[in-house]
This record gives sequence, C-alpha cells and structure tokens, in this order.
Amino acid sequence: MIRALRERFEANYSEERYRSLREHCARHVGVPIPFRIAESPLFLSRETVDQAAAVASQLLEVAVRSANSTSLPTGHAYAGATPHPTFAAVDLAITDASVGLPFRLIELQGFPSLLHWQDLLGGSMAECYELGTGLTGYADASLDHQHYHRLLSRAIVAGHDPREVILLE
Repeated sequence: MIRALRERFEANYSEERYRSLREHCARHVGVPIPFRIAESPLFLSRETVDQAAAVASQLLEVAVRSANSTSLPTGHAYAGATPHPTFAAVDLAITDASVGLPFRLIELQGFPSLLHWQDLLGGSMAECYELGTGLTGYADASLDHQHYHRLLSRAIVAGHDPREVILLE
C-alpha cells in the first residue's frame, strides 16, 4: 500500500464528502444510489497491481478451461460463442505475503455493468476526496478513462445504436 495516499484519503474523509460522492455517482448514473458505498480505495504500487493482474489472469484461465469443458451439454452452444468471456472481474484478497502467495480469490464475476461502476466509483472518489488526477483503477497502465470507455463501448454496444442495446445480466 502507498501509505501517503492512504493517509490523504483518511484525512480528507468526512460525511460531507461521502454525501458528495453519492451525489456525484448518482448524477452520472442518472438515478439515486440506493445502497451505502462501502468500498474504500486501495493505493497499490504498480508492482503489486501487476502481480495481482498476473494472478487474476491465471485464475481466469483455469475457470474458463473448467467452464468450457463442463458447462454446456453438447449441442447447446450458442452462435458466436467465444472461448473466453468478454467481461471478467476477479476480486482478490491481499493476505500476508510471508505465508506464500499474497493473493486469495474472493470471487469471479462477469457483469459488464460492474466494470462501468468500478470505473465511475474510482474517478468519483479521486474527485470528491481530492486525491489527485493521476490515480486510476486500471490494471493495464496504458489505459486512461477515454480509452477504457471506448473499449467498453466497443464490447457492449458493438457499433449498434446505444439506445437499442441492453445489458442482460
């Protein structure tokens, strides 16, 4: 963890800023946020992020191999099926590195709306808690907000009229 950033977040936290965070998120999604935002940002070094991304990639490969071999009975595949999911989010716990691998799987999800929410939440926290503009939640260091959203749009909307596209999770 990057302690200086964590301390800045804790020093800037207040109920007023939390309300501002909820309002900021609600403005962007167009509806009130009906739940408490309980996430707290993690401030990780690039090295830690890269290690976590490598572990997540390995776990995803194992899950995909397993799912592809056992999920669908023969003859029930759908047209356009791909060998890998378009969307995947791997939640990891960071544990005591002295006992071996410092990451443990919490859950694996494949909901595209989650990918938008996490991006919105990270940017909203950076703004509402005055954390600076250089922070991102992207495992891929080459991404920025605009590039990320172009990729997400291309995958979800796929060139169609966005008003005609729904997410069915």
